[in-house]
Amino acid sequence: MQKKTKIIGGAALAAVLVLGGTGIAYAATDGFEGSDALTGGDLDRAATVASEEIGGGSVTSAERDDDGYELELKGDDGRYYEVELDGSFGVVSSSADDRVGDTGGTDDVGAAAGAGSASVYPDDLQGEELEKASAAAIAEAGGGTVTDAETSGDADHAYDVEVRLDDGTEVDIDLDASFGVVRTEK
Repeated sequence: MQKKTKIIGGAALAAVLVLGGTGIAYAATDGFEGSDALTGGDLDRAATVASEEIGGGSVTSAERDDDGYELELKGDDGRYYEVELDGSFGVVSSSADDRVGDTGGTDDVGAAAGAGSASVYPDDLQGEELEKASAAAIAEAGGGTVTDAETSGDADHAYDVEVRLDDGTEVDIDLDASFGVVRTEK
């Protein structure tokens, strides 16, 4: 009888150790889903450093990784960038993001910014189109910064432009082919 008790007790102890280890492994991985999202003061600080690194822009995604922070930004020049920061918010690397539609050369926006190859989405506005659409949208919004400008697939307007006002409000402005305002939505 003592031998059975020892075997059962040993089996129970082994089960506790295995299940306890599984619980620890779960907590170290799946148990903290979403913990890599960058928010609050860390997001503000990382966004400021990354934006300064690329010469101005807005963050499209930001997350923590094992070594620090990874951010994707759309630069004020219309290009997309990836910026990696260490745990102390120091720049580790920054580069233009490889996107479909890479022109492989210097476009008008890149030339104005003194940059090289453009990495943009195929429907993003560039050059004179970007300048005209931006001017019309900023005038309609009463100021702000263009955060996105692209051709539209809708029949009632040619361009979609997003403007961020100084107070953080987003304004969507649809323009016709001659850069006239078709619709404004906050």
